[in-house]
Amino acid sequence: SLSYFGSRPGWGTHDLKGGFELFSLVLQGGNSQSSTGYLFNTDYASIAGKPVTEASGRVVPVWIPGATTVGNTLPTRGAELDITTTSFYVQDRWTPTSRLTVDLGLRYENVSSVATGDSPSIDAQALVPRLAAAYDLRGDGRTVVSGSYAHYAGRYTSSIFGRNTPVANAGRVTSVYNGPAGQGYGRVGIVPNRQHLPGRRPALAADPRVHRHRRAGDWHRRGARHLRAAPGDRPGRVVHR
Repeated sequence: SLSYFGSRPGWGTHDLKGGFELFSLVLQGGNSQSSTGYLFNTDYASIAGKPVTEASGRVVPVWIPGATTVGNTLPTRGAELDITTTSFYVQDRWTPTSRLTVDLGLRYENVSSVATGDSPSIDAQALVPRLAAAYDLRGDGRTVVSGSYAHYAGRYTSSIFGRNTPVANAGRVTSVYNGPAGQGYGRVGIVPNRQHLPGRRPALAADPRVHRHRRAGDWHRRGARHLRAAPGDRPGRVVHR
């Protein structure tokens, strides 16, 4: 960041500041759901409400044609998501008179992302103002009124946008059992039903909200008066209204 202070007759004083910031949030992973990559979705056999188990202690699955499914996750080992925020800001604290102080600020942010597999994610920009003013009503520093108005740009987190990449959303093939009904392991008849791969789900980048920042506005007004010290009071007491 850089700063500059200057004054000019008839224009008051200026305290200028400007800066640049580059922030990168990197998330790595593969999102494997099991050691084998397979997940079975089915009920287990039970007697009197208690699970039936084999000698090894494993519960006995119940195979229901058309209902029992198995998912085969296809994780991308070492997948990476990089969300980069580039921002510039400039601010001027202008004091045109001894009674009036004005703060003028402007911040620009650009957020982009790169992910393994070229999955679409974020491409957003924002221009947010910061304005404030304070006025000394009597010129003695005891009674001041002030107000401010500002916009704030929200942060993009990897937990949300990672779902559109193989970092947090591995490819998956889901199959449906179409063999005979029964119980136990070693069943056959699992056939592919649908395929789910990163980028084939509704892409977040297709949402127009991803191409602009989430912004919030903030407006404040305040008055303060410095009261005279009464017996037993400490000097410097301030009342806000």
